[in-house]
Amino acid sequence: MGEAFQLVQQSSGSASGVSSDFARFVMSMHELVLADDRDEAIRSAVRLCGIQFDAPVASWHALPGEEASLLYATYGLDTDSRPVLESDMGLVATDHDSDIADLRRRFGAVTGRANSMILKARDVIFLIASYEDDPAPPFGLEPLLSQLLDLVDEAALSRKRAENLDMSLALTAHELRSPLLSVKAAIETSLLDDQSDGRKPDVNGGNNLTTELLARAQHEIGHLAETCETLLFWAVDDNALEFDPVDLSQTVTAAMQACSHERNFHAIVFEHPAERISVPGSIAHLRVAITNLIRNALYYSPPGETVDVAIQQLTRSIRITVTDKGPGVPQGQHRSIFDPFVRGLGGTSPRSGRGLGLFIAKRVVEGHRGRIWTDTRERGTKFVIELPRAKESA
Repeated sequence: MGEAFQLVQQSSGSASGVSSDFARFVMSMHELVLADDRDEAIRSAVRLCGIQFDAPVASWHALPGEEASLLYATYGLDTDSRPVLESDMGLVATDHDSDIADLRRRFGAVTGRANSMILKARDVIFLIASYEDDPAPPFGLEPLLSQLLDLVDEAALSRKRAENLDMSLALTAHELRSPLLSVKAAIETSLLDDQSDGRKPDVNGGNNLTTELLARAQHEIGHLAETCETLLFWAVDDNALEFDPVDLSQTVTAAMQACSHERNFHAIVFEHPAERISVPGSIAHLRVAITNLIRNALYYSPPGETVDVAIQQLTRSIRITVTDKGPGVPQGQHRSIFDPFVRGLGGTSPRSGRGLGLFIAKRVVEGHRGRIWTDTRERGTKFVIELPRAKESA
């Protein structure tokens, strides 16, 4: 068969035959790479090998905890051969070399070819019918298939975890939302009673400590309730945003005001163009995403250091940057920092985080067809949101 894995077995003498084989090969490779699960990947791999070697192919998948494998997929078998294969070789022993040798012999008898090539990819065995004596697999094909199956398994597991996590977050947010709103309403009523007595809430210090604590509790519970609302929205796949022109300067300013109860709030420096900059999106959700980035920066910034917020115009997009001078993102965590419940180390604020702010920000930005990432710096962290521009900025 040769020592290199050729793209297409050119068994046909015509250019049209080669072109057709190549198109089917590329399609099968595409299906294999994008397979949703192991089952689909195995079927795609069987088709891939059948097209590559222009021969009948069958695969068996090892049963967990058993010394046997189950027939999983076939390619290129005629209507008479397939029922025989399913009946006589549907469940076969594959634990020993002698079992494999017997399997190859029996598969050759069914396909009418003297021998068969064997490929082993993790717990899957592929047999490819061949007229050659003791055919060997092309160099690199077995590790390629093994790696592709591993990648498919990892992707499927990641999707499953994400689905379970979305459901868990939605259920948790749903259960918390009503009690939080009730507590918030009770605090607001108490604060109104204080004001009717001539006392004003003062979150920056004052004569009435109880009023101050109630005002801070109102802010924190309001933030939790808003987080629950956002989680409920983004945990449901069929939720669609209604896009309107969003004035980014106003939205960022509103996000900054939402952080007014945070320590070091007055250290925020906002730089933006004088003209109005608009992007298509949801004002409420973008404000939540930007608020989470600013709150995160305030949390990790040392006392007295500024948090720089800026809006930058690019040719086809708008960037919003939030930069702090904190400890920075550890090496290797620039992607995982956006996963739920992941929290960095070295926060300087007494406020306890929940590890959901950056996760929500990422969901919101991606829902606006944008990107979010961290920019590595010598000191601190720079978060970048990039959003597509509105067609017109007034």
